Amino acid sequence: GGSQGSGQGSGQGSGQGSGQGGSQGSGQGGSQGSGQGGSQGSGQGSSQGSSQGGSQGSGQGSGQGNSQGSGQGSGQGNSQGSGSEQGVAEGGNGNEVELDIGFALSDTDGSERLSGSIILTDVPEGATLSVGEAGPDHTWVISPDNLEVTETNDAGDAIAWRVPDLTIALADGTDSDFSLGVQVTTQDGDDTHTSVGSIAVDVPEAVADTPTLNVTLGDVSLIGGPEHVSITADNFSETESGFRITAQNIEGSGDSAQMGAASAANVGTVSDGFGASGHTTGTTNATGFDKQSGLSEKLIVEFDNDIKEATVALDKMQKNEEGHYDLYKDGELVGSGDFKGAKANKVELDIEHEGGFDKIVFSASADTSGNSSDFTITQIDFVNELPEEEQQYQVPLVIETSLTDTDGSESLSIQVAGIPDGATLSAGTDNGDGTWTLTADDLNGLTISGDKETMAVPFELDVTATATEAQGGDTASLTQGVTVDVLDSYTPEDAITGGGNLTGTSGDDVIIGADTGVTLDGKAGDDVIHGGDGNDTLKGGDGNDILAGGDGNDQLKGEAGNDTLSGGNGNDTLEGGAGNDDLRGDAGNDTLSGGDGNDILDGGAGNDTMTGGAGDDLFIFGSGDGADHVDGGSGDGWLDAIQLENVSGGPVDNIEGVGDWTLDTDSSYTMDADGHIDFDDPNASGTITLEDGTTIDFTNIDQINW
Repeated sequence: GGSQGSGQGSGQGSGQGSGQGGSQGSGQGGSQGSGQGGSQGSGQGSSQGSSQGGSQGSGQGSGQGNSQGSGQGSGQGNSQGSGSEQGVAEGGNGNEVELDIGFALSDTDGSERLSGSIILTDVPEGATLSVGEAGPDHTWVISPDNLEVTETNDAGDAIAWRVPDLTIALADGTDSDFSLGVQVTTQDGDDTHTSVGSIAVDVPEAVADTPTLNVTLGDVSLIGGPEHVSITADNFSETESGFRITAQNIEGSGDSAQMGAASAANVGTVSDGFGASGHTTGTTNATGFDKQSGLSEKLIVEFDNDIKEATVALDKMQKNEEGHYDLYKDGELVGSGDFKGAKANKVELDIEHEGGFDKIVFSASADTSGNSSDFTITQIDFVNELPEEEQQYQVPLVIETSLTDTDGSESLSIQVAGIPDGATLSAGTDNGDGTWTLTADDLNGLTISGDKETMAVPFELDVTATATEAQGGDTASLTQGVTVDVLDSYTPEDAITGGGNLTGTSGDDVIIGADTGVTLDGKAGDDVIHGGDGNDTLKGGDGNDILAGGDGNDQLKGEAGNDTLSGGNGNDTLEGGAGNDDLRGDAGNDTLSGGDGNDILDGGAGNDTMTGGAGDDLFIFGSGDGADHVDGGSGDGWLDAIQLENVSGGPVDNIEGVGDWTLDTDSSYTMDADGHIDFDDPNASGTITLEDGTTIDFTNIDQINW
């Protein structure tokens, strides 16, 4: 600031000036005068001023007087206000960041005050703040009314402020850090000054929110299983119901007559029946014999799958009229038969062939007098089903899941784990390891299907819904398990059921016990035996059997054949017997014995005891399986191994291992690049401890892999 001083007097004068405006300024002026006896004298004076903040003052003085003069100087400077801004940006959840902006006056004597609104600059596109309102050119205006006083001077005047509850909500996709400018204006009298600061805003990685998830199963159905079909005049032209009907008409007459090509267009109706639509004789659209040419129209019924029997109702066939049918399988004639009219003109045929057939060709013959015959068909009944090995159980898998964060920043994915070999989902991507990945669009009408052998063994599915933030990729997941036990809720038509002990036949039986303790014996054949609730005893007998104990403390004996045994809930005892068996203890403290053969033993949850016996046996072990005891079986000549599920790398105490499990053994071993530990002693023993504390004590083991 500059100060000016003026002085009047005779002789000597002094002037002093001061200026203040948020900083301080001072000026001094001195005048000198000389006079002679009432004459006029002149004096010169100079003033010098200084102010904090780099201001300078200058003054001029004049003096007049006879002898002594006094001068006064006044200084005036431009006021300068000083303020300090402090800012803190703290990360919040999602796309919202908390801001803490504060500022204070450096001149605290009360002469200075805030002027106007606080201006934030460089606000990102699409961002909004919780306090104030948007201004032009990416600015945000905060009124003084929105400020909170944080400090006052001795007089009670506010000298420091902050903006309370201030947050900035960022637009979706904002993932880069940025700075906000802060402008604060102060005023002292008529003078104003604007201070500028900035705040660095660190954009946090967005945090995903856990989605919702609910998993249930629908009613089981058998795809390709027995379906009773009736062909009538109302539906004979259908082609998607397991059959197709065509006819051959006679073209020409007399010696030039010949059979035309088979076509669905050659089939017509009459009354409540159907037949060939030619005009040989008698009723129109009845399959008839032409006496002149010696030829007969043919009505052809083809079946999608082999059948063993059919019931056919004929009409308009007088007592003296005759007809014929031929049975074909894969183009080869496998059977035939004749039929005659009846008194009421109605005839019923029971057509059977144990080896099966896929086509019937009906034709008319000359009647008993050598004249023409004709007839119509009013109904054909048969059972349509795929071959046993092609039939599948299908279960609706109802997955209800959604994002809890609905601002569009997250995506949803679903994974289904535990799908056995031989089963598939109706939608999604097969990852090749028993898991499938799905999107929300795949969930509508989702089913799991598999062959009858695969689906007859209960299994557990784990469904995981995962929300993923687009910014930063943070995820949140929720998992729910569900048990698929087909025969617990579905009873095949030919199943052997009852409340007491049940015994199978020499064939391939399905035996389903009641919810009480019973004995179910499959005997010979490849049987499926389901125990239900209760403490049951299941015996497979000969053949490759599937035994599912269900709830309760069950005893399962596979006996001869390559059997699959599933204990279900409860403390179960499973004996594979002879053959290459698959034993699964499931929940509970189970005892598994493989017996002879190359067996697979999986104790499941609980503290289980597993013995391999003779043969190359594999023991499955993973997290949450409890404290298990494994004995591969004494003797040499086979390879008994433990397979660890869902572990990382080799044992952590091995110099080459970077895994998450430990191995305590006195037996020496080598570890190869394929994830195998091969013991030098074929009957090694020790203890494996997984990361979650699950343990397995083993003896007579040759190898560990993962």
